[in-house]
Amino acid sequence: MNFGELKARVSTIIARNNAIVTAEIPNWINTAMHKVCNHKNFWFLQTLRQSTLTEDQQDYYYPADASTLYKDDSILYLYNTTDNKYKILHMIAFEEALKLYGPNDKGEPQYWIANRTSFKIFPIPDDTYNIAFLYYQFFADLVLDADENTLTVEMSDILIEGALSEGFAYLQEVNDVQLHEAKFQALLKSLVVRDTDRRLPSDIKLIPKFDVNATLHSKKRAIDNYY
Repeated sequence: MNFGELKARVSTIIARNNAIVTAEIPNWINTAMHKVCNHKNFWFLQTLRQSTLTEDQQDYYYPADASTLYKDDSILYLYNTTDNKYKILHMIAFEEALKLYGPNDKGEPQYWIANRTSFKIFPIPDDTYNIAFLYYQFFADLVLDADENTLTVEMSDILIEGALSEGFAYLQEVNDVQLHEAKFQALLKSLVVRDTDRRLPSDIKLIPKFDVNATLHSKKRAIDNYY
């Protein structure tokens, strides 16, 4: 579905011939989308950008599309195309970096400091390095009827149920709120399970317990969260 089709579907189920309600439907859909994006670092939010670190340059800006829509959970790593090796740079606080390095210390990058629109490398790069920035990006708000994203196209039901929960709450229809919020949460749980399955080794398939707040910290934790 695109945004226009989603609005029409929600409007049909809400069944209120009311201009104020109609005007609120886009907000309800976008609110449902925000809830999904905020809930977990889902695979469809992941973006990878490659760039280079320059000798003697310590400060860098995030990719343009990440500067306003990215989530705070990011990974920065060096990659060596000669021997095909990767090295994750660890994120630390600025105060910790100052304890480790002086203002002119140079070397192979080890750490990075995250700011809202830029990041700082420690120590100062002593050469040119290939770097990759892996981050999770919020979807932009749906505005035009033709607007689409992974959720609208592949998982439209979760946006519809989330929007209906918001809408019936606005209308103070308690029973309908409970019904559609339960459906929204069930779809969200299924999405978490689907995402977790993608991160497990391909030869492991487990039957999930639904815990929408669970995070896969280790194989043991994963198994503990499953029947």
